[in-house]
Amino acid sequence: MRRQNLLAAAGIAVLAGGFQAAANAGATTSGGAKAGAIPATIDSSASPSRVFSASRGGVTFRYRVRGAGPVSVQIRLYRRSGNSLIRTWKRHPKDGGWHTIHWDGSAHGKAQPDGHYVFRLEGRMADGSRVGRASQGNAGRNSFTLHKFIFPVRGSHSYGDGFGAPRAGHIHEGQDVLASCGTPLLAARGGTVKHNAYQSAAGNYIVITMQDTGLDAVYAHLKHPSHHPEGSRVYTGQRIGVVGQTGDATACHLHFELWSSPGWYSGGHPFDPAPYLHAWDRYS
Repeated sequence: MRRQNLLAAAGIAVLAGGFQAAANAGATTSGGAKAGAIPATIDSSASPSRVFSASRGGVTFRYRVRGAGPVSVQIRLYRRSGNSLIRTWKRHPKDGGWHTIHWDGSAHGKAQPDGHYVFRLEGRMADGSRVGRASQGNAGRNSFTLHKFIFPVRGSHSYGDGFGAPRAGHIHEGQDVLASCGTPLLAARGGTVKHNAYQSAAGNYIVITMQDTGLDAVYAHLKHPSHHPEGSRVYTGQRIGVVGQTGDATACHLHFELWSSPGWYSGGHPFDPAPYLHAWDRYS
């Protein structure tokens, strides 16, 4: 009996057949939960890990808060270079289910630069206490890489004649990318279809004014006319046709041009796309 009294005084609950530690009345876990309850925690992730701006999907950030009552959540998006704050979202999830936000790669009406980005989430209970993290691995899962452009040829390829190569009465105004006929062609960046036509030299071609750049991209010698009509919207990485040999072409290839604003044969001028193609090729 004396032993039981000593244990009780020490805060140990006596049970039939043994004893266990009793939590102090009012003790809490992370987020202010009562002892014995599931600690309030956050799960989160961003996908995909590589994102192209002006694409159809962008990046999706998923999160859930478990073991908590009413909670406010603040999600901040940072560019890791310079730890620059890009955008902030505030949410008030009312349950422990998954919630999502989407980001298209732009902020304040402008496309954001290439680089590494990370979502950082903070949850707070009604009393102001912070909600704990579910895992130390969240930071890695919340990160992604953003690119403005994607390489337009989706398959094995090599480089042919470049910008400035001599032609009868003119110079070559683009870069040839050699690939098998039928190789998928993607929009290097999303935008609006400016022209979709056939010409004796270019064959089947499509011109896209690329979003947020003022530049026109020209894709020539397509095997078939592109199914995207003039004035329609296309997205970064969206299929616009396949490699062909139409028009004045001696082999299957994509003839690719870049034109400054205001665009293709409308006051702009062509410039060498090779440095850009090689850069896009390295990460696409």
